[in-house]
Amino acid sequence: MKRTYLLRRPKDDDEEEDFYSQEAVKAKPIDPHLARNLGPTFAAGKDFVRASQKSQNEFYGSQKIVEASTSGGGGTEKEYREMTHDERNNLSASIIKAELKGDKEKVEKLKRRLQEGIIEIKSKKGEAGQEKNGEKKPVILMEMDRKSGLAKPAVASNKSNKMSDNSSNNQHIMGVIEEEYSKQSSLDDMLAEEKRTTAEDQISMFNRAAEIFSQNRQDEEGFFDDTLDSRKKRKFDKADSQQRQTMIKEHKFVERTLDSCSKCIESRLFEKHAVVATGKKTYLSVINWDGLSPDHCYITTMEHYSSCLVLDEDVWEEIQFWMKSLVNMWREDDEDQDCVFFENARDIHEQKHMSIECVPLPREIGDLSPIYFKKAIMESEKEWSVNKKLIDLSKNPRQSQGVRGLVPKGFPYFAVYFGLQPGYAHVIEKEKNFPANFAQEIIGGMLDLHYKHWKNPKSSHLMKLKLNENNYVKNFQNMIGQKIKVCQIMKKKRKKKRKKKINKIYIFQFYIFIFKIR
Repeated sequence: MKRTYLLRRPKDDDEEEDFYSQEAVKAKPIDPHLARNLGPTFAAGKDFVRASQKSQNEFYGSQKIVEASTSGGGGTEKEYREMTHDERNNLSASIIKAELKGDKEKVEKLKRRLQEGIIEIKSKKGEAGQEKNGEKKPVILMEMDRKSGLAKPAVASNKSNKMSDNSSNNQHIMGVIEEEYSKQSSLDDMLAEEKRTTAEDQISMFNRAAEIFSQNRQDEEGFFDDTLDSRKKRKFDKADSQQRQTMIKEHKFVERTLDSCSKCIESRLFEKHAVVATGKKTYLSVINWDGLSPDHCYITTMEHYSSCLVLDEDVWEEIQFWMKSLVNMWREDDEDQDCVFFENARDIHEQKHMSIECVPLPREIGDLSPIYFKKAIMESEKEWSVNKKLIDLSKNPRQSQGVRGLVPKGFPYFAVYFGLQPGYAHVIEKEKNFPANFAQEIIGGMLDLHYKHWKNPKSSHLMKLKLNENNYVKNFQNMIGQKIKVCQIMKKKRKKKRKKKINKIYIFQFYIFIFKIR
């Protein structure tokens, strides 16, 4: 006997109903206007049946279906449950809508589902951690400090609700303070925690201490006791869930930033054709627009950093060797050119990839460039400022560090270097008052160029970029070839001025070692 589908009404809370008791509920009359649209089949409506829950359980029972696995490793067992009355009503309503639309395939499909009367049980754990192939892919959540630009692994709070036996009545709950002091931390853990701690974390800690102290929970002598004040914190689950959602949000922001970066080597937008030479952790590339001169280039890192302030020592030393090699290359050129290096670290919270641009200048203009930049920095932004407008990098005890150590991490700034000589730096207080092409405007004015060279520049053609790259490669090869010849000559004269010769040979050999010319 073929079983027909019925719209089932939700069961009332009646505990005294019989095992097979059921009650038919007649359909209510339908509006004549709607009855004409429904047709003769559904014009009279459908009767509802209120059945016993026990009879439904006996009819459907606990059903499990085993389906063949695609990998050939036996079968995969899926659990199913019976449909509730509300689910049956919703499915029947969907059947009526599909019949009104004339979708016969959907009607047959929904009828089969209703006749089966079961639904698959979905695992929430599997939905969150499985990929398309059914395997779990572990992901390390990354957390990025919007101010300093440092990306670090996210660390979830590990609050405990264990009981402590140190209280007088043995009913004391371990709070956050005891947990922090009692946990065993190694030296590496403390070092990692120190690196993860930011200024905002310290400010929030002081604010929390002030809030607790303001509640007048003190002892008789007026001192505040942390251990006595510790208590069980409520809503830990909600706080952990919010923290996890924040970590996921930060991780997605980091992934989105790295994928859309055109200077990261692993990014899909990376312009390989513009790279001139690569080092261990940095590389030299020509710019992808017309530029202020044919030899306009930039030095940047292979990994994503927001500014020079957060670079490691070895990365900064490699950048300095790039700068020295460029200065020597243009100094030994026939035109005897000077060069200017500048970095405009803006929009730290947007985590843009840092870069140090280099523009070669004629020797006469290069000698006057410190005067132009000093005057422009002093007249930038507003007259009154919180920070010092002009920072002289020559006053840094470690002049090789440049702007590092003079500007706090997380501050937007502008820095300029004149060849191998230290230059100036400026802390940007309001980015809307400081132009993004500040250095390009000054250099363009010095070279008497049209504003189209730096304002809304257009991307260069691929062939032009390739030509600029080839020119740089030839210049580097010529420079390295000259260094090799000098080394060979100096090896023959080791007896005279030995110390100076050894130092020069070491520097020249280091150039050949660190730069891998394509």
